[in-house]
Amino acid sequence: MMSNRINKYQELGWLRGKQWMAQIDEIVWALSNGSKKVPFKREDLTYLYDAEEIVKLRFFSATAEENRIDSLVREIDQACQSFNSSSFTHIAMFVQTSTKNPLMMHEFNKLSEVVAMFNINAPVLWGLGEDDTIGEEIFITIILSKEEINERRKDETTHELG
Repeated sequence: MMSNRINKYQELGWLRGKQWMAQIDEIVWALSNGSKKVPFKREDLTYLYDAEEIVKLRFFSATAEENRIDSLVREIDQACQSFNSSSFTHIAMFVQTSTKNPLMMHEFNKLSEVVAMFNINAPVLWGLGEDDTIGEEIFITIILSKEEINERRKDETTHELG
């Protein structure tokens, strides 16, 4: 049975200004403060402020009838089919488990295979945390971002300044 707590992806897209910065601040804070076992450093996430586009994916593994890691891989694969996931230039993955049900090596190996669904040349930041409220489940947040390389956007910015 699938958990009813699976959240599909949130595309932050082309937002700019205070709303954009507030959402990025929230992501950076959550990733740098939530990963206590293998922490993200805040300075390692500053590239997000210069991103052209950010997609945030969040998943809880299925409970009971389906293997928790297989359910995550399936859900991530399904979500990635709805957009061009290979076009992103940076990947940050934050994985949470409970202290009683830690991430096992065979599960980590499966999660590292998930990276192949994205741009295989993109750098990957990993974070690992614990949350005893999630029981046997695995919670994963994936942040995909694109560098600002769009010439049209650069021209628009130059035109606005001129």
